[in-house]
Order: sequence, then C-alpha cells, then structure tokens
Amino acid sequence: NVVRPLLEEYFCWLKTIHPEKGSKLEDAVRYSLNQAQQLTAFLDAPEIPISNNLAENAIRPFVVGRKNWLFC
Repeated sequence: NVVRPLLEEYFCWLKTIHPEKGSKLEDAVRYSLNQAQQLTAFLDAPEIPISNNLAENAIRPFVVGRKNWLFC
C-alpha cells in the first residue's frame, strides 16, 4: 500500500513540530495525533472507504436547506 508510508511519515512529522500553545495549529496537531488510529483505519479494513464524500454529498441538500429555511 502506497498510502501507509506517507501516513507514517505524516504522524512522525507531527510529533516533531511544536505549535504555539492555544493556537489553532496546536488543536489540529493534537487532534491528528489523538485520532491516528481512526484516521488510519481504512488501511487495515478495506470495507472502510478512504473518503466520506458520498455521505457528505448525501446530507448536503438538507444542511443547505435548513440554513435557507431558517429565513423563509
């Protein structure tokens, strides 16, 4: 799998950076490191899609509609 070494390198890189305390970058780095197992689950389970675009596209009309209906 070509993706596994890239993800391993990404997580190693994350461990080397030290963002400013309280910054958005710190939140992003912490999230990625804390969610590493979930973010790489698709590598060991082929039934898990790498992307959730299908789910996002399926709910988009309701989300956009809800925002528009608020002002109707």
